[in-house]
Amino acid sequence: MKVLQLIDSLAAGGAERMAVNYANALSDSVDESFLCASRKEGPLKDSIQNKENYLFLNRKSTFDISAFRKLKNFILDNQIQVVHAHGTSYFLAALIKFSIPKITIIWHLHHGNVADFSRIKLEVIKAFSKLFDAIICVNNELRVWSEKNLSCKEVVYLPNFILAEESSQSLGTDLPGTNGKRIIHLANWRVPKDHLTLLKALNIAKSQVSDLTLHLVGANYQDKYAQEILNFIQVHELEQDIFIHGIQNNPEEFIRSSDVGVLCSISEGLPMALLEYGKYGLAPIATDVGQCKEVISDCGIVVPSQDSQALANGIISYFTDSDFLEAKASCFQQRISKKFDQQIIIEQAVKIYKNALKS
Repeated sequence: MKVLQLIDSLAAGGAERMAVNYANALSDSVDESFLCASRKEGPLKDSIQNKENYLFLNRKSTFDISAFRKLKNFILDNQIQVVHAHGTSYFLAALIKFSIPKITIIWHLHHGNVADFSRIKLEVIKAFSKLFDAIICVNNELRVWSEKNLSCKEVVYLPNFILAEESSQSLGTDLPGTNGKRIIHLANWRVPKDHLTLLKALNIAKSQVSDLTLHLVGANYQDKYAQEILNFIQVHELEQDIFIHGIQNNPEEFIRSSDVGVLCSISEGLPMALLEYGKYGLAPIATDVGQCKEVISDCGIVVPSQDSQALANGIISYFTDSDFLEAKASCFQQRISKKFDQQIIIEQAVKIYKNALKS
């Protein structure tokens, strides 16, 4: 069986990382594993293990005929049987299905809140879902929604995973701040990630816990939302407490140098950042959205979304009780290594491919 992962870009986002992870991890489980980025490349290109099986289309528009033909020829030349389309790449995958009817299409739904989709986009997804042989959802809420609203017989929940060999020997980097008092927030500067609630929580917590530092790792898109973040930091004089590191090719080094990993999102699927926090031994705090609560279970702190006081209380509870912090960090690391194991999830994905091929 030959499988192609299809993604719009290789930016440092969750869906993009999962596309690369699948392409890398499947190399030992299928005959050949391929990866295609349709619109943009990015820092995750460096993580691709087999560059010979990588294709970049440089697609300029929705109906870029040249890019479409390039992808179609790549699929036919390499005798690819399954296209595993991630996120918004469903549109290109559907066009391929029209052109190569016998191809098997798997759509991977990563987006945490389908309510954010426009009406037109939802109608397109509903129409194209008839072409999908299976839909993989990153949390149970998305699975239920897909079963109710889309026209695909096979809809499954399959959690994300992190590659077992992914930079696990990193020793970390020299972050500013005091050892044992560092918080990391690994998220691009998008509104659903709700950085402002985290900044408010830190402002509350630092009045009770000295020497706290917050490290923001993620892309700054230089927009209105970014300006609100920067304005808050300036107005509340948090320049000595908050460090902005931007997008990083090696976020694991920043994670390993931190003590607590935070996600304070308004909506989520199954965030890769949480899995990365667990892999590298951080104590987690997350909002009760998407699959976050199921990921953390009793191995960390889960708070209501957009509640800065509850988030501050969680931060304070960690940094005023080192035994509690260490116990939750150890518990979470063990939970991630067992429940979100690469081998188990890849075996399930291969079963989904095989069943779809038979149907």
